[in-house]
Order: sequence, then structure tokens, then C-alpha cells
Amino acid sequence: MNYHSLDDRQRLMLTCCYQAVRLHFSHIAIRDIIDPPREMLDAALARQCALALMRDAFNVPARRVAIIVDRNRGRIKFANWTVNTRRECPVFERAYLSMARRARDIFLRAVRSRMGIELEEDAA
Repeated sequence: MNYHSLDDRQRLMLTCCYQAVRLHFSHIAIRDIIDPPREMLDAALARQCALALMRDAFNVPARRVAIIVDRNRGRIKFANWTVNTRRECPVFERAYLSMARRARDIFLRAVRSRMGIELEEDAA
């Protein structure tokens, strides 16, 4: 991975979002989160959460997310709208914030491990 490449970093961010969402939606395979079957509405919600996390956890614009996942911007905007609507529920809000925190933690761990930086808690 080239850390100076915006595209590589953002693809890693997307992978981290998928992993964080997978930890919350543990009954869904990662392949179903990435490309949800029509009959699995919870997989579709998980994908929408991952795409919204790109904006909320990593500040990636919708246009850029659309390019990375090869979807039109309208689908990305709809995913963001759906997640924002769900976030009005306090239970979903707590779960979503937990997913965002996990996504950032997974990203930082991945970057540090690939750069050879030892984590403080791993050294102890």
C-alpha cells in the first residue's frame, strides 16, 4: 500500500468500515455486506452503514465514495439519508457511533502495523 496515495488510503478506510460493520452485524458474511443479496435487508442496511461511515468517520465526500465503490452518487446519498434517519433512534445512534469508533481504531491499527510502528498496548 502506498501511504501517499489518496486512493489506497481511502480503499483501506472502506475496508475498515466494512470490518467495523461486520463486527456489529456478526450474523452477516462480509461478502454479503459488500454486495448484499436482494432478500437480505439487514445486509443492505449494513452496507449503507459502511458507506455512511466513510463520510462520518473519515470525512470522505459522497462523490469520492461513489467512485471507490463504483456506484452512482445518488445511491451513496440515499445510503447516507437512510442511516441519518435511523440515527434518530437512540439505540441505533449508540450502535452507529460504536461502529464509527471501531472503524477508526481498525484503520489506525492497520496503518501502524503496515508502517512497522509498535502499539503501546502491544508492547506491554
